[in-house]
Formats: sequence, C-alpha cells, structure tokens
Amino acid sequence: MTVELQQGTSSLPIESAKREAAVTGLLDCLIAKNYEAANTHGGMETIRGLLEDSKELSVPVVDLAAVLPDLKSHKRSGLHIASYYELDDPNWYPELLEEFFSAGVGGSLMALKEFADCVGKYRVQRAPKKRGEARPPKTNLVPISDFFEPATTMIEFGVSERFKHYYDLLFKHFDDKAAVVWVCFGPRPGTPVKWEGSLFLVVRPLDGKEWQDETISRAVESVYSVLDASFHRAIVNSAYKKEAQHQLELTYFAFGHELKNRIDALRMGDLSNKIHKSAPKLIPDVDRCRDRLRTLRGMAGVFSIVAKSQDGVLPPTWVSASKIPGAPDVPTEKQCEELKAALVNAVTAFWYLEDAEERLALRQINGGRATEVKRPTAFQSTPLPPFTAANQEPHLCFLSGLAELCRNAAKVVLTASPKHDRPHIDFEVKVPRDVAFVATVTIINPIVGDQHEPSQSVGILAALFERLNGIVELEQAKVLPESYPHALSDDAYVSSLFLFYPKRIRVAASPHVPPEAL
Repeated sequence: MTVELQQGTSSLPIESAKREAAVTGLLDCLIAKNYEAANTHGGMETIRGLLEDSKELSVPVVDLAAVLPDLKSHKRSGLHIASYYELDDPNWYPELLEEFFSAGVGGSLMALKEFADCVGKYRVQRAPKKRGEARPPKTNLVPISDFFEPATTMIEFGVSERFKHYYDLLFKHFDDKAAVVWVCFGPRPGTPVKWEGSLFLVVRPLDGKEWQDETISRAVESVYSVLDASFHRAIVNSAYKKEAQHQLELTYFAFGHELKNRIDALRMGDLSNKIHKSAPKLIPDVDRCRDRLRTLRGMAGVFSIVAKSQDGVLPPTWVSASKIPGAPDVPTEKQCEELKAALVNAVTAFWYLEDAEERLALRQINGGRATEVKRPTAFQSTPLPPFTAANQEPHLCFLSGLAELCRNAAKVVLTASPKHDRPHIDFEVKVPRDVAFVATVTIINPIVGDQHEPSQSVGILAALFERLNGIVELEQAKVLPESYPHALSDDAYVSSLFLFYPKRIRVAASPHVPPEAL
C-alpha cells in the first residue's frame, strides 16, 4: 500500500519547534560524523516518541538514511542512523543490512531511478500470515550510525521489487502482526537543492491492540512534518558552518603566514653579525631574542599548516611516508631512544630559553630518581623524529606545544609570590616500546595559590592540534592529587602533559613520487 503524505503543520508550534530542534541536532551530529554523540542524542528518542505517541504501536526498528549536498562544493554525502530492538542478537540488524546491500542490484533504495516518484509518500507492507516462530522480542535498544558514499549513478531497478528484498529479510525476525513502513523525503517543489531521505520502520500493534491503518497514518504524518523541516534546517546549518570554517581557515592562514614572514623579515642572523662587531657583549641577549622568535615562528606555523592541510594530512616535504610507522608495527629500541633523546633536548632548550637569569633548576625524573640537568650554554634547535631533518617547519610546529607548556611552567615558578626558596621544574619523558608508540612528556612544577588556572594559549594550540589528526595532544596543568615524592617544598605541585603520536601522522603523496613507491 502506497499513501500520499501532506506537508503538515503542527497545532502546537512550540512543541513542534522543540522536536524539530532535537532532530536537527541529531542530523548535525551525523553530518559532522560525530557518531558517538549521534548514538546517544535525544533526536532519535524524539522520532521514536512521535511514532509511539498513540500508545497503540511498538516500533522495533527505526532506520533513517539520507543523502545531503554540500551547498558550497555540491559534493553529496550519505548519513545513516538506526535504533532497533536487540531481539536475541544485538548484531542481527547490521547483518541484515549487509546482506541486503550485497544481494541483488546493491545500493540503497534512494539510488533507484524511480525514487523521485516516491518522495512525499509512504509504503506499508504487512507480514504474511501463518508465519513461524519469531525471535523473542527483547526490547533493549541498540543504536548504530555511520557514513556512506552515495551511488554516483542511478540504478535501473523496480522500487517495489527492491523494497520487497528489504522487507522479506525483516519479516524473518518478526511475527505476522509486524509491518514494514518506508517513508520517502526530498526537496520541496521549486527548491534548487537536491537531496533524498528515507525513514524505514518496523511497527506492530502493542499486545492486546488490533491493527489500525489510521494509527500508522497518524504516526507517519506526525514524524514526516518534523523530519521534513529538520532536514532543510540541517542542510542550511551545514552550509553556514562550512562557510564559518572557511573564514576561520583564511584567518588562520593569514595570521600564521604573515607572522612567519614578518619574523623572517627581521633577519635576526644579520643583526647578530652586526652587533657582534659593534657591541659583542649584547650577543647573548640578541641570540636569546632570536631563539624566542624561532619558537614563536613554530606556533605561527601551527596556524598556517592547519589552514593549508586537508583533514590533517601533512605535506610530503615535512615527512617521508616510509618513515611513518604502520599501525601494527612495534618501534625498535633505537626509534624509542632517539625520540626520547629529542624530547629531553627540547625540554632542556626551552628551559634555557625561559630562564635568562639562571634562577631555575631543571630536574629529570628517570628510574624513580630526580637528577638535575646541566644547563646548556646556548639554545639548540631540536629535530623531532620522524620528521625530515632538512626542514625546520614540522619540528617547530609540533614542538611549539611543548615549548608553551615549558614557558607556562617557568613563568608560574619564577613569578610566584612569595618566592620559592628553591625554584625548579621537573620533567619525565616516557617512550614505551609497544604497538601504541606514544611519547609522553610530563612537566611538574610547584605553585602558590591559584597559579594553576588553565592557559588560553595551551587551549588554543590543543584545539589546533586536534585538526592535525591529533598528532600532538596537550593537557593543561592539574594539581597532583597525592604528595609529590620529589618535592623540594611544601607547596602544591601541578603536572601538564605533552603527548606525541607518530602513528597518527598522515602525509600527502608527493607530486614527484608515485604513491605506491612511498
């Protein structure tokens, strides 16, 4: 049975607006591919609540799928979420979908050439009579959501026949009181934006209730009007977000690129040479200033690469694909030692840079002991494996987060009031030799009063690194919950973290080297 739907309006506009907002929020999560949030979002409860509002129906399966366009690029993307009764196997429905898509002509019902004729209508197919025993109806709800690539060409196949493939598979799991409903969505007349959506349902009367076509009709009509409005709102929201993201990336690029250029234009090396001839006593101050600008250049580089990279993919001039460890690889002892040594050198260099008056002691925690580190006589740039040694950009970029944590720790200790009797910073570097291959630098320092407030600069850098596939993670300073065994005072201590994930590095194929050769 096929039924025409009306573009309905709610008699309770406030309630309708709340429902539309909830479902739009669900669609926003799916568009953003935030499936963890989508699976727990109240939008699916809203859809299920509209269907079960009559207190006459149970809805063992709710499955929402759509193909939506990007209004800027016109690229189409598919989204999908389902909520179904567990029955006696929590995986029965994903397995059913896998069988459906792998059998027959393949592709979704929305890929059928005749789908456009179904928009604004719904179909109902009741289970055949005299069916065998159905699976026990465990009503625990199981959510699934995912992304799919829409078909590039329309499929020449009958809508009714393909729908039959789907409901025949479903009826194997339910008794003869069940029915499968297919609701089709699409653009309103005259709308230039092309999109498709489908809502698939398994419904059955509650125990003790009789089957009523009117009950199905009312339930579908109520959910259709909310979903129709929510789809339009989600498409527009996505367009606004994409435009805002584009503007933000332009800002990142302008800030990062311009700041790097201005730092380079200072030509501090030439200035140092001139001062060496006229006022050699100022050379240490000039060099320290140049080194501070170098770390600032690294932070500017984070903004710049975030704007230029696509989905966190780095340029091939930054790292060779052959140097990136694979997911199943366990690092060698040499790789772990080289990475640990690089991070120790980086902390030492940043400590030297921030302690011009040489008031601050630096201790390394190793093997349960705190050992004071020898102060370097000059700032040394640190290459960070596995990035290309010949290009300083990636090293400055990804170590800028560690530099900021060291700067904040030094500032907190050196500006404490009252002053610390023995101002110091401790750090520990761990690079376990395991399949995860994660390097962790822990910075530990004493505080006075409320000096452990979150750092805005660390928060900004942490958010930017998330957009670079989380190659680096930063954790703000937190008060240690227990007494610190290496404390030099009775003050409270805080720790902050720098985590480096070499396996998360992704690199674009070099234009000069075939991808299969990388």
